[in-house]
Amino acid sequence: MSIESQFSSYYSEHAACPNIICSLNYYEDLQLDFNRIFKGELLKYYEEWCYGQYSIDKLTQLLGTDLREYFTDNFLKKEDSPEYQHLLQSCRQKRIPNDWTPAFKIHLFHGKDDTLVPIICSDRLYDNLRSRGADVTYKQYEANHMGSAQLMIIDFWKFLNNR
Repeated sequence: MSIESQFSSYYSEHAACPNIICSLNYYEDLQLDFNRIFKGELLKYYEEWCYGQYSIDKLTQLLGTDLREYFTDNFLKKEDSPEYQHLLQSCRQKRIPNDWTPAFKIHLFHGKDDTLVPIICSDRLYDNLRSRGADVTYKQYEANHMGSAQLMIIDFWKFLNNR
């Protein structure tokens, strides 16, 4: 899971985690106590920064890449943090059910140099779907997040053109 790997390294090239946490809190009504999650400037301004007002690039400029700078020490201890465990439980509920196999073909695309959404997310999804017998293809690009999105669109148009 991407969230777990991000927090275990204390490093994130893009400050996306605060947006993910705020989004899950909002849409899942998790009732998270942000005083026990965020610290410093992020705690002071998260309502302005994390609800669509700032891009991830702008948040990264403001917060940096070291998670220890804007998440509380207790939250980063993970096992000892009720907020972290509650968040992780919510993320796990968003997984594809283990007993579901799609009845349609799935085409996955991902950039090997993607630092916004780690490639391990697509690797695990592909392995999971294949293990259940799903009809799935997976193409990896030598590109970052934006570059792979552009290449995927080109491949999609080629696919449509050849139908």
